[in-house]
Amino acid sequence: MQIPVALATSQPERRVQPAMERLNLGNYFDAVVTAEDNGAPEVEYYYITAANQIQRPFVRCIVVGDSNRSVEAAHELGMKSVIVTGNQPAWNFSGADLVVRNLSYLSFVNMKKLFGNEDLVESQFELEEPPNFL
Repeated sequence: MQIPVALATSQPERRVQPAMERLNLGNYFDAVVTAEDNGAPEVEYYYITAANQIQRPFVRCIVVGDSNRSVEAAHELGMKSVIVTGNQPAWNFSGADLVVRNLSYLSFVNMKKLFGNEDLVESQFELEEPPNFL
């Protein structure tokens, strides 16, 4: 399953690109949004730009961040939020949809659960008549 992934950061590209190259992360992201792409101080604009670049509606995006500001921005746009706490107490991030200590605890399964009972797959076909199962 191919899941589009974008990196959205307020850092300038001159800092982001060398770090991505040094860590060999370039192949993991379908889009990279940096300060030069946006210029706005609001986190929401970075998330909007990233979602548009990977062609996904906001309600089908998950923001992985490390601050309550990322949770607030994600929720304002209708996105889900995951917080990576590191050494911070998890209770500091009670507004997040999912809280993990580090990225090793993050899996496709627990991210999919963020959408609960929603029907995530929409039919590509419209039936002219209801199917006859008899």
